[in-house]
Amino acid sequence: MKKTNQKISAPTGKKAKHARVQYKVNLQKITDLINEGYTKKAIYELLHKEGLISMSYSHFCRFNSEGSLGPKKMKKRKRTSKLPTKDPNQDFDHQKIVTDEEFKKMTG
Repeated sequence: MKKTNQKISAPTGKKAKHARVQYKVNLQKITDLINEGYTKKAIYELLHKEGLISMSYSHFCRFNSEGSLGPKKMKKRKRTSKLPTKDPNQDFDHQKIVTDEEFKKMTG
């Protein structure tokens, strides 16, 4: 990997929303590190430590090799089963299970 003396610092503060610019500025360095066998996590930690990027790791992982954003992965929601709702006009909830013996008595 070639070392350069040029250091581009990452913007800080609430309005530091320049992730794409930060990624593209460091794209050659990122590509070199990938070719050397570094993991995305190691590359992110190195660039973040050097102050070259300020984005989150999850956002860093969304960029492809050209510096474009891929689709955002949505968290899967847990489905909750809906309980049956009672009809307010219903007086009772009949859930009795009739045995064979009771059934014979009722039907004769």
